[in-house]
Amino acid sequence: MTATNNHQSRNTIRFDPAIVTTSLTIHLKRVNGNGETKTVPAALMEVRCY
Repeated sequence: MTATNNHQSRNTIRFDPAIVTTSLTIHLKRVNGNGETKTVPAALMEVRCY
């Protein structure tokens, strides 16, 4: 999955049909800032899987 312009504090992703897995890998892309914040590190606060 690719997210662009993702500035939401909460993002819900639902798979239809539901999937079953033993692992989950998430790759975060670095965000390029401007001016004083030349490079802002990517951050992920929480992941919930049901």
